[in-house]
Amino acid sequence: MYEKTIDSSPGLGWLCSREGARIAVPLCLAILALVIGVSLAGSPIVGYAALGASALALLVVILLHDPFWGLAAYMVTFYVRPGELVPALAPLHIERVVGLLALAALIWHRRTGERWEALNHRVTLMMAGFLGIMALSVVTAYWKTLAILETIEFAKILVAYLLIIGLVNSERRMGAFVWIYLVLIGWTAGSSLWGFFSGANRGFAMGIDRARGLALAWGHPNSLAMTLLAAVPFLYLLIPVERRRPARLVLILIFALSLLTIMYTGSRAGMLGVLVAAVALWWRTGRRPAMFVGITVALLCAALLMPYQYQMRMVSILDYQQDPSSLGRIDSWISGLHMFLDRPLLGVGPGNFGIAHGLAYSSPWRPSWLEAHSIYIQLPAELGLVGLVWFAGILFVVARVNRKTRQMLVAGGNVWSWHYRLAVALDISLVVLLFTGLFGHNLYRPTYYFIAGMSVALAYIVRQVAAGGPASAQNSAQGMSNKRWEVT
Repeated sequence: MYEKTIDSSPGLGWLCSREGARIAVPLCLAILALVIGVSLAGSPIVGYAALGASALALLVVILLHDPFWGLAAYMVTFYVRPGELVPALAPLHIERVVGLLALAALIWHRRTGERWEALNHRVTLMMAGFLGIMALSVVTAYWKTLAILETIEFAKILVAYLLIIGLVNSERRMGAFVWIYLVLIGWTAGSSLWGFFSGANRGFAMGIDRARGLALAWGHPNSLAMTLLAAVPFLYLLIPVERRRPARLVLILIFALSLLTIMYTGSRAGMLGVLVAAVALWWRTGRRPAMFVGITVALLCAALLMPYQYQMRMVSILDYQQDPSSLGRIDSWISGLHMFLDRPLLGVGPGNFGIAHGLAYSSPWRPSWLEAHSIYIQLPAELGLVGLVWFAGILFVVARVNRKTRQMLVAGGNVWSWHYRLAVALDISLVVLLFTGLFGHNLYRPTYYFIAGMSVALAYIVRQVAAGGPASAQNSAQGMSNKRWEVT
């Protein structure tokens, strides 16, 4: 049976009660404001440090009351990366600290509750196993320090996964989490467009101006395009069932910003991914002729209205033999196959493709540090046959979980409800990621693993709703497709 929505732990007493939170949270906010005021008159570095420490103290108080907000805070720090935007905050390792605090709060609240069934889910065990494979690959890595750092980065993604399956345990929380994710996608797209048009964060590569993300994780135009593209199916499928007009307008704005930013990244894989997403959405939503015509007209108009430099960027796909970027990728793919043949079991180590390419798989007179530019080369080259089989297993199990979720919804008469649309969006996002993975090394992209967490959480929620359990008790009278999404 799926867990109940987590309430305040009785062991924490008054502080975790509603009355205690009403006093403690404003008190912490007042202290935080005081710290900000005092720090303005002193050293900026000291001020930033004091601000960060005060914010963490406030977060601790909030987590003691409801650890769900720890997941929200972790998602915000994961996408915004305050340590990168404000270098003075980097020594605080805010993202890492917030994740550990949220995980600790989750464990604390569960110490006297029901057994955490999702922790034993096959996807969870396979995710943990994948982290173990990455750790083992450190032994065969060319640059072990880099492999360790990449493994730590994946461990942070695994923390987010655990928070998702542990805290997104009711219909309203699932709705709130999806909103948090989509708003952060909107932030990523909007901030990238601002940096592009203001010139503050505009890149120039392959002969064109290119939008880049503010955070290092999606600072490369291709990474930014893939991050935004994965959210397109969610936005397209959930906009029609959003009943509140202001909320629907926000989703439409995020949808438009995401598509516009993908275009300005100049990513050919990203723009091809939009086409694949459109075809997949048409195929999975009834294959109506009118929808096909509408999508075709929209794509043609977008291609015609696209600035000339981006049109030429897309046309260059047809003449890859004259494109240095394409030729470099082909050379990188060949080198990746040699890496796999040389170290077939565990590969050259996580995150080590570029290093191995430059040190051992290119000319010593003209070394090439080019990355794999394909998950289908990166995965076997960096993690070997073991990693390849294991990752394929994760994808298979996640797809199977989503299929069973849709079957339960159909059996309950909830075809094309909010939940059904979410399950379809999860599947299409995986398809889009795997397609764009043909041209991009996106193995460690967090979206794969966030999708896995959301799939597991949604499966448990739908199962509990079908059984009339606690996950749906508060909303059972309204029907699954007619929710006002709030955090409980």
